[in-house]
Amino acid sequence: MKKSILDEVILNIEGNPWTVRDACTGTMVFGMTGSGKSSGPLHKIAGKFLSMGCGGVVFCAKPDECNTWIKYAGEEHRENDLLFLSKETFNYLDHESKRTGTGGGQIENLVNLYLEISNMGKDKKNSGSGNDDYWQAAVRQMLRNSMTLLQLAKQPITLENVHDLISSAPSSANPGLTDSGYCANLMDIVIPLDKRDTPEYQIARTYFLEEFFTLDDRTRSNTISSFTVTADAMQRGELARCFSSPESSLHLEDIYRRGKILICDYDQKSWGRLGQYAAGIIKYCFEMMIERREDIADPEARPVFLWADECQFFAIDYDQKFQTTARSSRTLTVYATQNLGNLFDGYGKDKANSLLGNLGTKFFCQNGEFETNEWASKSIGQEIIYRRSKNFGDSKSSSMKGDDNKSLSYSEGFSEQKDYRVDPGDFTTLQTGGPRGQCKVGFIFWQSGRVLNNGNVFVRSFIEQECRLACGAKQKRKCPQIPTAGGEYIGTNRFYLPGDIAYAVCFLIASLIPAAGLYLILSGNDRVIAYINDQYYCCISTLCFYSLSIVIDLGCECAKRLPSVIYSVWTQTPRQEKKILKGIIYQDAVLGYYAICVIMTLWLQYNLFDLREAGFILLCWIGLCAFFRFLRMSGKREIKE
Repeated sequence: MKKSILDEVILNIEGNPWTVRDACTGTMVFGMTGSGKSSGPLHKIAGKFLSMGCGGVVFCAKPDECNTWIKYAGEEHRENDLLFLSKETFNYLDHESKRTGTGGGQIENLVNLYLEISNMGKDKKNSGSGNDDYWQAAVRQMLRNSMTLLQLAKQPITLENVHDLISSAPSSANPGLTDSGYCANLMDIVIPLDKRDTPEYQIARTYFLEEFFTLDDRTRSNTISSFTVTADAMQRGELARCFSSPESSLHLEDIYRRGKILICDYDQKSWGRLGQYAAGIIKYCFEMMIERREDIADPEARPVFLWADECQFFAIDYDQKFQTTARSSRTLTVYATQNLGNLFDGYGKDKANSLLGNLGTKFFCQNGEFETNEWASKSIGQEIIYRRSKNFGDSKSSSMKGDDNKSLSYSEGFSEQKDYRVDPGDFTTLQTGGPRGQCKVGFIFWQSGRVLNNGNVFVRSFIEQECRLACGAKQKRKCPQIPTAGGEYIGTNRFYLPGDIAYAVCFLIASLIPAAGLYLILSGNDRVIAYINDQYYCCISTLCFYSLSIVIDLGCECAKRLPSVIYSVWTQTPRQEKKILKGIIYQDAVLGYYAICVIMTLWLQYNLFDLREAGFILLCWIGLCAFFRFLRMSGKREIKE
């Protein structure tokens, strides 16, 4: 059976496959400047998208972003699929007006397209007042009627034509329509007679001859100004070349039909607000286009990606609505930013929270911003944990006779409490890559509604950067481990825990003691220490054989850990040392076990050269040790961190 492209694995995170199906729900990467998010998770995800043949749109916030993607494409031999917006033309209004299919050519869509773009970069935190709503509605009405006249007259719907039409519209200061006016020429001459009986024409004519005509100069000028503030900038220079050209060389449909990758190389840092306008035009048109793709029902339809590092610079109001249905159009949205404050500034708090709720996967790289870290901890959730408490005390009393009495007290206990699965402070100690981070970018992975193979809803992992020898080394080498704030080490797979090695070493060393006893007997150098009677006596070898009680116990512990080690190495799944809440040790059982071990020692010593009998004795001893371990472990339970 052919494997679906939705089941293609993008990343394997500590044994948890993150697939195209998962990426379709959207991805957000948080991390402060220098956290390694771009060279860590984003680099790996981008490489996989390109290797799968996906098309997409890339928005550039920094001047080097374009060169970065050229490098990525070169690594996956996708250079021929790159398109650069600075080398293309795209008349977006005319493109939308001539679009065929359901909903094509609708004036309201053209108005929404322009307003979405003009709203980019505005302060979303203070928007939404009644005054803003009025001017938005006034501009919308003016654009709707202007574009209607242009469409009925079969004129190109461009910002230049809209501007000329509005500027030539009659006003109370100039009540007469002149034959040379562009607005009058359209309504009375250019528009065919059969179109003048339509409701659209009558509404537009009434608007310009009555409503717009009677507006006072201040209201009229403010309405026109609200449109021209953005339109003026887009009718000049590079934006005019790219977006006001009579013909469009860019066809957005090639992104999913042919796997093309469009790089919006008008980066925000170099082009400022103009770069935002260019990105807004492409982003909104792409989102509207991809939701209408004709192969949306094809189970093998090519996924496409929407990529925005520093996504707050490219925020448009439609993003939140688009993300609610992006999964069905197979759009792999990848956003990245430093903190929540950036998103709130770009989208406004309510829309930012809605957008985050529709991005199913979160990668949290190193971050020092408290609000973001606390939000991440709350998103991942809480669990019942055990907290350890210790109490120490001492008291001293004395009498007139000079007698002193001193007493010491100590108590230890555990209590159950509900706390964050990931403490906000944990996000501040993740590796940041580079020489200081040993070229490893640490992150915490969380996917909404998914329980991972570690039994938790999150996993802490890392991604190795490309080694650039920035630490001064002359050749690539394995970097040493990095200590965390908790004293543990990260940056290794940890298939072998410190306890595994300690038990194995102790087992080998302890095994030398009974081996030495056997050597004393075989070499004839054994010495008697004490006689019990003529038949039973204690030698140096007897004491050596008594240590088998410890050797067997250590061997049982090693045998208990061995399957976990084998499974971890085989599946490449890191292990974590478990902490155990101490139970009640039955003292009588302990004393009884070591007393029985004396008998087992003597029994083994006097049947040492009878291999069958000696083997039986060792099996009995192992069974006795296993029973003792069962008693010793009774009442114990795992402490969850």
